[in-house]
Amino acid sequence: MAKDIDEHRRARILVLAGISPCAALSGRAQTAVDRLMACPDDEVEARLLALPGVGPYATAQILMLLGRYSRLILDSWSRPKYARLTGRKASDKTIERRFRRYKRYAGLAFWLYVTRDWVAEPAGIK
Repeated sequence: MAKDIDEHRRARILVLAGISPCAALSGRAQTAVDRLMACPDDEVEARLLALPGVGPYATAQILMLLGRYSRLILDSWSRPKYARLTGRKASDKTIERRFRRYKRYAGLAFWLYVTRDWVAEPAGIK
């Protein structure tokens, strides 16, 4: 299963790296993909934001799909949901500061926090 996920991510990364399907089939693209995957999140984020029609929300989503969980997905659903869970409205900066301690998993921690009611708690756990 993990190999399938890696292959799926690799295909998306080819597009992000600007590699044609023909080049990918030749095997020459592997080096370019590896270079892109070795880039820090900030650099991949900058490349994504440079693409037409890709803004901060789409970038955070794409980064998460690439297995990079540092960016918080802040949108018209997650902000109010966060406010309901905490009992108060918060700015994006405040939310980001709260989840900063999770470092490269900050976005994942935030997502798990705002979606925690999607899965029932096991009996006996509070």
